[in-house]
Amino acid sequence: MRNLFLNNPREIYLNSGTESKTPIPVLKSIENYKHQYELNPTTGFVTSYQLMWDVQKQIAGFFNCNPDELFLRNNVTEVMNQFIIGSPLPPESEILVTNLEYQAILNCVRFRAEQDQFTIKVVDIPVKKDLEKNEILDLLKNAISAKTKMLVISHIFTGSGVVVPIQEISEITSAQGIILVVDGAHSPGAIKVDFNVLRNVDFFAGNFHKWMMGPKGTAFGWANQKHHASLTPLMAGWTTFDTISPFDTFGGGSRFAGKMMLQGTQNFCQFLGLKDLFNFWNEHGEELLRRKIVKLTTFTEQLMNQQTQLRSLYPKDKDMRGPLITFALPERLEQEGYFLMHRLYKEHNLQVASTKIKGIWHLRISPHLYNNEEEITQAVTLLANL
Repeated sequence: MRNLFLNNPREIYLNSGTESKTPIPVLKSIENYKHQYELNPTTGFVTSYQLMWDVQKQIAGFFNCNPDELFLRNNVTEVMNQFIIGSPLPPESEILVTNLEYQAILNCVRFRAEQDQFTIKVVDIPVKKDLEKNEILDLLKNAISAKTKMLVISHIFTGSGVVVPIQEISEITSAQGIILVVDGAHSPGAIKVDFNVLRNVDFFAGNFHKWMMGPKGTAFGWANQKHHASLTPLMAGWTTFDTISPFDTFGGGSRFAGKMMLQGTQNFCQFLGLKDLFNFWNEHGEELLRRKIVKLTTFTEQLMNQQTQLRSLYPKDKDMRGPLITFALPERLEQEGYFLMHRLYKEHNLQVASTKIKGIWHLRISPHLYNNEEEITQAVTLLANL
């Protein structure tokens, strides 16, 4: 598996939670798409819309939904902006968030709230090994008020790596008419995402360039069909009101697919590379690849606990363990903050992440399929001697 990726033999890359590596066959296919496009850019532009729709249908098959429930964007932040800002909410609404959300998404919520004079309520989710699903559910249920109209929450917390019980949360929000917006940046590839199962969710945003190992700058949004008419696109263009030629080869006649289409000239090639990415996942087996990720994260956490003084935030409940392993730092290392990750790379050629949780810096490790136990052991040895 390792030989299917570009690897620098002088460094250890353990930060797939920020961006993963992309399989070499996918990189080559993107370059081939670029070459074909440049032979005749006009033809390349005109024919790209049918190809993009074919890709969207392939994505839909992987996530068990209809292709016209999806739209493509460059990253999850763009998708979450679309959901949070583009969803109609009544005056004096309250938006519920947790204190473990990605800061860019919290800023998006703040932007919407300040724009429309909404209030924001923050739920304090504890960071501890004995955290349980029911504790999260109870905290959210107790925070909901008559004014709560939207809940914005991660599927996997980017700091602690905890998997959030989204299906159970969606049952609560659906029963009370609250719009549930899920930041699924770390979900695709790491855990099973099935929109037929998540039918009570209103909106879901996912990245391809993390655990799916997709081309950089590829992400998607899934919108429950009940919101297709009301969701307002944040950008207008040729297909906002009518899908005319040559754009009519995209969307299968769906008005939602048309109005949510990427507008203007795009670099289609990274999105077309998704076709080869999904072929990679189908060829190697979705479940098998996910089991390999779990095996690597389990090995890493156990070895860190055995050989270092750092202790992980991994919950005891295995169903709540995501692909990100976060460790509390001693005070002398915590004080280095964000620069600890840069020092580790500069001095040891070890790429990990510094992540801030509730104002405190932690160390985050996220191995992937191109890593092996030998280099993880080398990394742990380095960290043990910090």
